[in-house]
Amino acid sequence: MKNQNRAQQILNQYLDLIEEHYQDKKSVSEYANILEITAKHLSETVKELTNRSALFYIHMRLMKEIRYLLVYTKLNIKQISYTLNFENSSELGRFFKRYEDISPSKYRLSFPNP
Repeated sequence: MKNQNRAQQILNQYLDLIEEHYQDKKSVSEYANILEITAKHLSETVKELTNRSALFYIHMRLMKEIRYLLVYTKLNIKQISYTLNFENSSELGRFFKRYEDISPSKYRLSFPNP
């Protein structure tokens, strides 16, 4: 850890925080506040090191969880929305479809029951 430069430390801390808080924190500024840096600095650091936006990593962690819950649980879409702190199931559906080009319901149906 001592050999890491500050930018790498910020990135690693950011990714760890996402793992910890993805269910209740969905904005870059919320994570920047925890890290006690500006959202702009966090965004620029992540982009510089990974060539991806800081928001991308929050969204990918949410998508990973939504996929898991759709395939391996019996929770309905409304329950998944509630679990992951989306305003409602429509918001979750729009978010999911943006990345998967398919509705959460159709995604679930594409897997055999566990």
